[in-house]
Amino acid sequence: MKNDDVAALEDLETGHWWGEERIVRLAQLVERNVPKRGRILEIGCGTGRILSELDQRSFDCFGVEPSKSGFESASKHLPNKIFNGTLRDYVDSEGSLNNFDCILLFDVLEHLEDDRNDLISIAKLVKPNGLIIFSVPADPKLWSKLDEEVFHFRRYTMRSIEELACSSYLTLQYSTYWCSILKAPIKIYRKMFNPSFTSNIKKPLPAINLLLGILIRFERLPWFGKIPGVSIFGIFHKSS
Repeated sequence: MKNDDVAALEDLETGHWWGEERIVRLAQLVERNVPKRGRILEIGCGTGRILSELDQRSFDCFGVEPSKSGFESASKHLPNKIFNGTLRDYVDSEGSLNNFDCILLFDVLEHLEDDRNDLISIAKLVKPNGLIIFSVPADPKLWSKLDEEVFHFRRYTMRSIEELACSSYLTLQYSTYWCSILKAPIKIYRKMFNPSFTSNIKKPLPAINLLLGILIRFERLPWFGKIPGVSIFGIFHKSS
């Protein structure tokens, strides 16, 4: 992660309609499914914003971030709780097998070339009956320059998520679509303008940002999750 990317992500997570609502929804997903004071590890924690939110809600939070700029940003939120290195580096250093109640993989799986074997390795960090809570980009038909620029290997469907869980010896406990209400305009925008990563996450004009923020909050209604969207949120369960 480059310094410019970190700055862009920090801006995205502060006041941007997409970033703000994403943090709210993912934090709620954790809070509703992980016991208070549970040990949580976020792999690829980026700026550390979500971990910081969860830390304030009485969870015992740790993060792994391979990029130096991301590590520095996340460490501002959670000093001495972020490991700078790869997942393999972390396991070799900490030996934390079966040590966490929950692993967070927010927009991480699509960056793994061999997502199945990597997910099997990640699951070893979770206690029996523990959870892996994730988000991934949805719908291969939405593939664009943006995916290539940020080194995605794939976008997922509900079926491919179910197959990934099964092949990784996990159970898909829960899954829902997100950003369904704005999928059509997002698809048109990407096809017409083929935006770069930084231009795609640039904060829109205040009035438009406010309107989009109001619209996306309607997706808190449970039935919206059945409508195909831009992202998939879900929970893998590790059996005892």
